[in-house]
Amino acid sequence: MQIPLLDSLIYAAVGSKLPPISSTEIEALSSGTDADGWYAELMSGSPNWNKLFALSKPELTEDEQAFIDGPVEELCEMIDKWELAEEKEIPEEIMTFMKDNKFFGMVVPKEYDGLGFSALGHSAAVMKLASRSAAVAVTAMVPNSLGPAELLAHYGTQEQRDYYLPKLATGELIPCFGLTELMAGSDAAAIRANGVVFKDDNDEVKIKLNFEKRYITLAPIADLVGLAFKLEDPEGLLPEGTLKEDDPNITAALLRVQDDDGNKLDGLNIGNRLDPSGIRFMNGTVVGEDVVISPDDIIGGAPNAGKGWGMLMESLGVGRSISLPSISEAASKLSNLVTLSRPRRQFNLEVNKFEGIQNVQARMLGKTYLMNATRLGTMAMIDQNKEKPTIPSAVAKYTATEDNRKVINDAYDILAGQAIIRGPSNIIEEAYRAIPIGITVEGANRVTSTIIMGGQAIVRTHPYFFNELMAARDKDKAKLRNLVMHHVASSMMNMMRSVIHSYTGGFFSNAPTNDNKIKKYYKQINRLSAVFNVISDISFGMMGGALKRKECIAERIGAMGGNLYRASLALWAFEESGSPEDHRPMMEWAVQHALSDFEENLEDLLKNYPNKFISFGLRALTKPFLYRTANQKPSDKMDQALAKKAGELGGIRDFVKEDIFISKNDNDPLTRMIKADAEATACAPIHAKLKDAKYRVIDDNVLQDSVLQTAVDDGVISSEEADRVRQSEELILNANKVDVFDRKLQTTLTPS
Repeated sequence: MQIPLLDSLIYAAVGSKLPPISSTEIEALSSGTDADGWYAELMSGSPNWNKLFALSKPELTEDEQAFIDGPVEELCEMIDKWELAEEKEIPEEIMTFMKDNKFFGMVVPKEYDGLGFSALGHSAAVMKLASRSAAVAVTAMVPNSLGPAELLAHYGTQEQRDYYLPKLATGELIPCFGLTELMAGSDAAAIRANGVVFKDDNDEVKIKLNFEKRYITLAPIADLVGLAFKLEDPEGLLPEGTLKEDDPNITAALLRVQDDDGNKLDGLNIGNRLDPSGIRFMNGTVVGEDVVISPDDIIGGAPNAGKGWGMLMESLGVGRSISLPSISEAASKLSNLVTLSRPRRQFNLEVNKFEGIQNVQARMLGKTYLMNATRLGTMAMIDQNKEKPTIPSAVAKYTATEDNRKVINDAYDILAGQAIIRGPSNIIEEAYRAIPIGITVEGANRVTSTIIMGGQAIVRTHPYFFNELMAARDKDKAKLRNLVMHHVASSMMNMMRSVIHSYTGGFFSNAPTNDNKIKKYYKQINRLSAVFNVISDISFGMMGGALKRKECIAERIGAMGGNLYRASLALWAFEESGSPEDHRPMMEWAVQHALSDFEENLEDLLKNYPNKFISFGLRALTKPFLYRTANQKPSDKMDQALAKKAGELGGIRDFVKEDIFISKNDNDPLTRMIKADAEATACAPIHAKLKDAKYRVIDDNVLQDSVLQTAVDDGVISSEEADRVRQSEELILNANKVDVFDRKLQTTLTPS
């Protein structure tokens, strides 16, 4: 129904002031399915928890579990981390094993001879590999993430799928994808790679390409290059309407390095390497000068000319949620496992019993629990709801890589000298060197947090903003008026919710649980969801397109949404796992941390808001006087309770071992450490007898043999118990040793 005068007034007051939106922004904002996802529920101000708990905790299929227990375990056992770190490339026998066992075809459908894994199956395989070798994990990850296989499976022609997918699945063709360039990294839409449509001497329509790509993983050994470029058709040779006017017309095509007859593609230069942080996966350049391809080489054929950006955004929305979150969680779990398993005493007290260490260990475990819950929840959305979660994937990637950076640095603090000495016995040094890679790739974290989690998330997941922008762009005044009126009513309702929930602690809101110990967390998320909506509403309404340039404001709003998303998934993961009591301290620390971080970002936003009058109003709506400090950081008591529980075998120890490779070789440094830890725990009752009888430890770590013999002679312990303590102490010494080299750092002398 049209109301001309009202429609015109609203369009004049609102529509004309909404920021213009480019075609690439529309494609980015339209890709994926977040508008119906859980993140959008949190943005709504009144989340429907039934939507989240309709998801079950994902489980591996029989085939996926068999692959993890078989080929993945076997491949991990083949890898010598130190040897690989010192070599220039991954050994041929490892590459051959990966090809033979279809590691490059995890996402290729079974009908094309691939493994057809779910997002969870792909993630679990990458995690276990990453716990053994970041280089091998990246090598397996990239062909299954943003690459030709993923794009072909969703957008390729039948002929392209039939030809390429079986060859990609078996590793006959090694793929790479050329997107980033020297001056176009996170801003991939700024690529300069250019394609021009022309007719050759045979009067056939062709495309001439010129490009210079950088930072391309697997490029030095690739047989098939996926390429993103801007396409021009100056002579109008493509069907009318194929390309859009005033649009970059980004297109994705396939380039065979050499054809089936062994003929190399003219003008293509590939093979040079880059060295990313010394992690030995293949990464390099792809350069082309006057490379000629057919429109049939476009992924999906000529009809997909100019449609590459949307294809890339949707594929990246899935891949970004799997690859780096999986690698980051693997590194964090490994760091936790090492710090928990290393038996060591200082000042005659176990290191893990110092409160200062417990504070750090609790932080490591809580952040790792958040990573795990976020990964599993996002995998469930992809596999069960068939979502392509652009904003949640950005949250997963950003928070996992940032938290992993902090977890590994915390592990270095605890491990001290043992962490900084390189050698075969150093378990986490490669993960430390790989930190900047995760922070940088698949969208640098600065860009991810400010633009995607900030500006894009506000527009994309809000109930009204994107639709209002599109209505204004199309000058559909009646639709805009209808949206604005509903928007105003929704905003008023969320302002009321925010104030009421703040004064009542969310008492009247729904907590979808029978667990009385955690109802308060659900109620706080309900309160903060209303706050999130109010802040987003007013900020975008006041700043419009300028919010993109107010990156600090946008980043804080994005952090608020990310923390709600992670906190809610931590609760979901806990309850979907059967509410294990061993995990409760870890889950509560994680949720409390996420909610307190929300509050900190809210406070920082209000302090730095560009309009002080609006800031005062927002404070009144979101942080009334009686409820300004609702969610504090985890307390010392919470840290110590979590660390104490982590000190026990099983429970939390089992959690950090999940998806982590533990060698069956007793000489492996991690296996050696876990065995020493188990023996130290088993000997604890014997140590208690010695302590009660006041038999003093001679130094911080080792019971002198004469003391043990005296204790046996005095009848305090048996000779068998003394022998077990001696064996345990020897294992502890070996677990704490670092590698000693000759003067030229060429030969490892110890440990044996």
